[in-house]
Parts: sequence; C-alpha cells; structure tokens
Amino acid sequence: MTVKQREGFEQRLREVLQEAKRALSDKTDGAREAALQTILEKRGATQLVADIRRLNHELEEANDALKLLGFEMDGDDCQVAYRAGDELKKSYEEAVTQQIIPETEKVNAIYKALGNLWTVTTIPEAKQTIEAFAN
Repeated sequence: MTVKQREGFEQRLREVLQEAKRALSDKTDGAREAALQTILEKRGATQLVADIRRLNHELEEANDALKLLGFEMDGDDCQVAYRAGDELKKSYEEAVTQQIIPETEKVNAIYKALGNLWTVTTIPEAKQTIEAFAN
C-alpha cells in the first residue's frame, strides 16, 4: 500500500470506529434502561418510581404557586421570598416587629444602662439595675 492509500485506510477505520462507538453507546443506554426496568419490576419498585415522579411534579407545581404568592421553601422552612414584593416584605417585617416590642425595648434599655455605666456609684444600685433587667 502506498502512503496515500494507508492514510485513506486509516481514515476509513477511524470513521468505522466512530460509528461502532456510537452504536455501542446507544446500545448501552438501551441496555441500562431495560436492565433497570427489569430490576425495578422484580423488586416491586415500579409503582414507587411512578409515585415519586407524580409527587415530584406536584411538589414543583406547589412550589411555583407558592412563589407566585411571594414565598419560598428552604428545606422544610417556609419564608418570604427574596424577590417578594415590597408590600409583602413590609407587612412581614411589621408583623415581626409587633411581636418583639417588649424584648426590643429591654435590649435598648440595657444598651442605655451600659452607656450610663459610670453613673452607677454603689453596689446596691448596680444590683438593682441588673435585677430590673433579669425579669
């Protein structure tokens, strides 16, 4: 064979190799799917797979509906979505603020007491200040 013929032969062999590799890949994919289906059936898992696919679809639809309302799930926790409208975010923050007013006031009062730390001159006065915040 001449060099030119040998190059042509090599090129044709490489083309045949690519075709064979494609056929092997296709056959492997089909064999994997068939083997999986057979094993799923033998183990009684076919209905479970169908249920999970259905539930995943329902979950995706529910998450989409929740997002339209301005909320999102993070694991098992529901929260106001980052991209929620300003009105929803404001309403949420106002509701939280209303529930923590006493605790917020106490923290602010303690900060004020810390700022006035040097005005307390006696141990009984210091104890009285601490006791006032301990409740």
